[in-house]
Amino acid sequence: MCLGRYDGEKRTALKAEKAKKDAAATKTEQERRDLEEKLAKATINFEKAAIGSKKKMTRLEDENEKARQKEQVRMMLLWHMNLYNITLWVYFIRKRRKSFPRRTRSSR
Repeated sequence: MCLGRYDGEKRTALKAEKAKKDAAATKTEQERRDLEEKLAKATINFEKAAIGSKKKMTRLEDENEKARQKEQVRMMLLWHMNLYNITLWVYFIRKRRKSFPRRTRSSR
C-alpha cells in the first residue's frame, strides 16, 4: 500500500518534469521563430538598401554621362569658335594685305 502512494507522487513529479521540458521546448521554439523573423526582416531591409543603392548609383552614372556629353558639346563649340576666329583673322589679314601696297625691299 505504501507503494501506491509513492506511485502517485512519482507520476506527479514526472508530469511536472514533462511540463518543464515542454515549456523549455516551447520557449526555445519561440526564440527560434523570433530569430528567424528578425533574420527575414534584416534580409528584406538589406535588399531594400541594396536596391536603393543601385538606383542611386544608376542615377549618378546617368548624371555623370550627361555632364560628359555637355562637356564634349562645349569643347566642340569652342573648337569651332576658334576655327571661325582663325578663319576671320586669315580673311582680314589677306584683305588688309590687298588694301595696302606691298613693301619692296628698297622701301624697308
